[in-house]
Amino acid sequence: MLDAGCGSGVLAIGAATLGASATATDIDPASPQVVADNAERNGVADAVRTTTDPVAALAAQGRSYDVVAANLLAPVIVELGADLVRCVAPGGALGARPAGHDERA
Repeated sequence: MLDAGCGSGVLAIGAATLGASATATDIDPASPQVVADNAERNGVADAVRTTTDPVAALAAQGRSYDVVAANLLAPVIVELGADLVRCVAPGGALGARPAGHDERA
C-alpha cells in the first residue's frame, strides 16, 4: 500500500500491523526518520519502506500499489489526483480524504 503525504506514517503503519507491505512517502525531509521510528515502536519496521519521492515521481517510475491512501489537504489531493490514480494497481483502490475534514460542516 502507498501512504501518500504520510507525515508520521500512521496509515502505512496501520496497514503494516494488519499484514500489508507499505510505502510511506512525504516531501518533508524529516518524515522518513519519524516514520521509521514509529514503525519500529509498533513492531512493523520490516514492513514499512520510507521515501521522500513525490507521488509524481513514483507514478513516473511505474510504481503501483493495491491500495493508495492520501490524508492531505483538499487542494493537495486535487493537485496530486492524476498521479495518485496512476499509482493504483489494476483492481486496486484509492482512498483520499481531506485532512481536517469535519463531517459536521
